[in-house]
Amino acid sequence: MKHIAIFLFIFASSVSYSQDTISHRYFPLKVGNEWTYYSYTELPPSSFKFKVKITKDTLIEGKKYFFILAPNLMIYNGWVRYDSSSTCLIKRSEGNGCGIFPNDKIIDSLGSAVGRQVNCFINPYSLRRCILTSYPVGILGFSNKHRKVFLHDGLIYANASYMSDVGLTNYCSGEPPPCQNFATLTGCVLNGVVFGDTNLTDISNSSEIISNSYVLNQNYPNPFNPVTTISFYLPVNSEISLNVIDLNGREVIKPINNQKYNQGNHSLNINMSNFPSGVYYYKIISGSFSQTRKMVLVK
Repeated sequence: MKHIAIFLFIFASSVSYSQDTISHRYFPLKVGNEWTYYSYTELPPSSFKFKVKITKDTLIEGKKYFFILAPNLMIYNGWVRYDSSSTCLIKRSEGNGCGIFPNDKIIDSLGSAVGRQVNCFINPYSLRRCILTSYPVGILGFSNKHRKVFLHDGLIYANASYMSDVGLTNYCSGEPPPCQNFATLTGCVLNGVVFGDTNLTDISNSSEIISNSYVLNQNYPNPFNPVTTISFYLPVNSEISLNVIDLNGREVIKPINNQKYNQGNHSLNINMSNFPSGVYYYKIISGSFSQTRKMVLVK
């Protein structure tokens, strides 16, 4: 009995996030908040802009839920709340929950450390785990905002990137992998303040993107073995270079060398079968713009 008590104490300590006062900021839940995304599908090529909006709130079983209208991102569409005891963003799933959430399923555990797997995930065909927490970055006029990325593993692949005090900034999915459908944040309204471009423009069946920023997305999957996909967005026709470097700063691959690309979303597969496991960085350069991201090869 003593050993059981010790085990329960250690287990409870390992999963308790009751002191966490930061993780809820990765998805600011407030009626009136809305996010505008540019969506692009590779096959068949099509693109459009859509909104995700919190329209109302209510109490269910003593818990405050917010209704998120997100028909283009069904994982978030419905009654959603943040659970401070577990740091989970969860969605109402009446009679179809699991574990400590009999009527809820987990969207993401926003307080997760890298490598922690999310159980009771809303998509029954996938596992979910945190794959990256990052140093402060900037977006839409925000600065020093931390980023957290989650990866689906399973029959349906996807990953989601959140920014503190902003919300969901990137989402991609593919069935089967790699990602074929992309959503990128172009603007938002938070606490009544407008950031970025929140206008909706019908650009279906067009590669035109309503944005004025270069974007280098997180590779997918990550970690990977040995092939991963790197995707990026160009606001105008551009001449770019993309290379991969190791921890010592040595260039190991240069898949794009001063090549011209049209405005829009692009992706390419990188095969690292000839290189050892470890941390690598990939960098895109176009004129005065450059951006670098980290990826992990695990064999």
